[in-house]
Amino acid sequence: MHRRGVLLSIGILLALCACSQKAERMAPATAMQARGIAESAPAPAPELTDKQNRQPSETRRYIALRHQVEVEFPAAGLPAAFDSMVKKVNDLGGELLEASISRGTEYSPPSGSISVRLSPGAVGKFLDGVEKSGKVLRYQREAEDKTDEVIDADARIVNLTELRNRLRRMLAEKPAQIKDVIEIEKQLADTQSSLDAIDGVRKSLSKKTDFVAVKIELRSATSISERSFLAPVASAWNQAGTVLMASAGSLITFIAAVLPWLLILVPAFWFVRRVWRSWRKRRNSRAIATPDQKS
Repeated sequence: MHRRGVLLSIGILLALCACSQKAERMAPATAMQARGIAESAPAPAPELTDKQNRQPSETRRYIALRHQVEVEFPAAGLPAAFDSMVKKVNDLGGELLEASISRGTEYSPPSGSISVRLSPGAVGKFLDGVEKSGKVLRYQREAEDKTDEVIDADARIVNLTELRNRLRRMLAEKPAQIKDVIEIEKQLADTQSSLDAIDGVRKSLSKKTDFVAVKIELRSATSISERSFLAPVASAWNQAGTVLMASAGSLITFIAAVLPWLLILVPAFWFVRRVWRSWRKRRNSRAIATPDQKS
């Protein structure tokens, strides 16, 4: 009976947490619809205690902002511009997510790309420096509303935290039967695992909404001759020697791969062919001699 009472208590706790989570998610959604859709700057996530006491009218939107810029630079100055951008990110206290550069060859111009995450106040300074150092070819700004995901994550963290604390209190009461202790510990471990997972999701959402993602594509400026209608012909002529040597290299590789097998197969074929001809010659001789004997 005592074990059944413990299991019944756990079931009631889970049901109460699910109901409170549903009620908490419905209230902010109603407030957001009443206030309408308006873009706001990202701000740090509130504390859980404030989240519990906050009224629906105080709910704000969580927006993930992304900027994508394509900039053109002189071919000779692109590597220097790339290094300058990386240094600028470090000076502004941003996070460098990805940085790659191709220094260029005789047949391909240099290019590069930089992906960073900056605070809202540093984005303007960074983009102003990019615009001054090169020619902006394309600019794209994207905004994604993460409000529902944030509210859901906050509600789940609160509910799972409460459930974990209640299970700890139940475990501290030292149930009489060992089966009850094992059942509570299993439920506590599952709850803590779920809490850790949703906490990681919430931290990821905080980075997306509290900071702004910026991606810069660096392109080399093309000359007038490269932009003319003869550019494909000139490019093909410049690459003709490379293509020819590549084909010759492939042929040499093929011969090197086949030659050992030819040294084995050619003598074997010659031997088999000689034996076959000898056998046919003897068979024909016997066929001719047989009629003569009969006659």
